[in-house]
Amino acid sequence: MDNMKAGWTRPQEDEFALCMLGLPSPYLTLAFPNRPPQYPEYLDLEGLSRRELANWKRIFFHFLQVLTFKNPRRLVLKSPPHSCRIKTLLEMFPDARFIHIMRDPYVVFPSTVNLWKSLYRKHGLQTPTFAGLDEYVFSTFNRLFGKMEESIPLIPRGRFHQVHYEDLVADPIGEMEKLYDRLDLGGFEEYVPRLKEYLADNSGYETNRYQLDPRQRAEITRRWGDVIRRYGYETAPIPAMEEKVMAPTEPQEVHAGA
Repeated sequence: MDNMKAGWTRPQEDEFALCMLGLPSPYLTLAFPNRPPQYPEYLDLEGLSRRELANWKRIFFHFLQVLTFKNPRRLVLKSPPHSCRIKTLLEMFPDARFIHIMRDPYVVFPSTVNLWKSLYRKHGLQTPTFAGLDEYVFSTFNRLFGKMEESIPLIPRGRFHQVHYEDLVADPIGEMEKLYDRLDLGGFEEYVPRLKEYLADNSGYETNRYQLDPRQRAEITRRWGDVIRRYGYETAPIPAMEEKVMAPTEPQEVHAGA
């Protein structure tokens, strides 16, 4: 996906691991794209029974124990569903830091649709028709932001940081320094050489390009207008529909990302 390298030693969303471990997950939709979305209640975990929630917590916690068994460093967890799970994550990890990466919704929509289409083709056990995909992306986006924003006030002061994706791409070292400072992570100077090495290794990365027609742009404005205005994207110039991906070089801290 996105012309980025993949492998056993490279970062990946932990939701894929949870799905492969047998936990119910919305990501199971990848296998059955022509069925209704799978396990939507596991996106925010709030509609689960006590037994179901306890089982999710148990397997998730065990997974993190396995990751840190030989190397007990801080973990970075990057998985969009965690943006809906802040309440549960705070119960499990009250000292966790949370980082929200906000991106232009006019780019998020075509990028997300392209992501799901690519995953459906690659991993689906059905020949995908993509019926209802646009609606799924629209509704999931609103659900994610609604759950995240109602949970942010629960996060202790100094444990939450938000960064705009566009700022991160334009000045990755400066934005990462702000992040380390505001979350009181420490060790930024030791991290800078690894960050510079990563940026140099990916300096030739070519972004994906998307083209929105006027109807699509109008629908995004109608469906996601509140978020667009809240995060300052209503006055932004029409983007060139480019996609650029950054991934962490090494684990630093437990957090949930969108």
